[in-house]
Amino acid sequence: MHIDPLPEGLPIETLATVRRIVVAEAEDLTGQCVRSRLHTPDGYTFTAESALTVVAKVLRGEFEVGFRTPAQVYGAGFVLIANGVFRTDLVV
Repeated sequence: MHIDPLPEGLPIETLATVRRIVVAEAEDLTGQCVRSRLHTPDGYTFTAESALTVVAKVLRGEFEVGFRTPAQVYGAGFVLIANGVFRTDLVV
């Protein structure tokens, strides 16, 4: 008996039309708050493009030893490198 470990993914045509919006809010110790929306393509494409970008940077020697997030190593704007990604800063 063969059991597929993963469910069937969405068709490429469908993925091309899917968008995601991530909303983030941060507040400092003085109570000042900032809020932004990150608009991305589907999660599969966004994850793959981001991972391939990190791999390319690591192969060029652009990395830090130890656990680090991509933003810690490549800056807060790293997330904007993927095709179709943009950020909208909201007035709080």
